[in-house]
Order: sequence, then C-alpha cells, then structure tokens
Amino acid sequence: MTEKEKTQTPADLFRAGPAVIASVAPTRSLQSALSALCVVARLHQIAADSATLAHQLGISPAEPIDTETILRGARYLGLKAKHSRTSAERLP
Repeated sequence: MTEKEKTQTPADLFRAGPAVIASVAPTRSLQSALSALCVVARLHQIAADSATLAHQLGISPAEPIDTETILRGARYLGLKAKHSRTSAERLP
C-alpha cells in the first residue's frame, strides 16, 4: 500500500474502485466479501480490517464465505444486517 493510499479516507477508497479495495484484503477468497463489509463499516465511522475480522470470525483464508458469515461479521462490527431477497423489477 502506498503512502497516498494510507492517507485516504474511507469515502476515497470507495470512490477509487476495486483496485484500491483489492489491496485491503490479503487473500482472494476473503477479498471481495470482507473487504466490502469493511468499506461499509468505515463509511459508518467504524474501524474495520478484513484480516482482523476474518480472524475474529474464525475463518481460514481458503474457506469460502457464505451469507451467514457475512451477517455475523456485520453484527460483530456493530452494523445492522439481514438477509433479504428482491426482484429486478423492484430495483430503481
């Protein structure tokens, strides 16, 4: 991570796109799900790190992440989360 990336705010990381977000998580299988969850937490002013969160949840790097694990991680961070389904017609 470069010095510029270390000084960016969570909103800057969010706007920067996948290239910067990909550098947050150390492994591919945890990368997308936990990094996205950590970005959302940071946008809510909650300090979150994907590697630490994975350790707290007891997830190994090779283990796939399911919906329940993401919900458990969100609750661990103090976020409200629930599983829901919708159709494409309901999306704006």
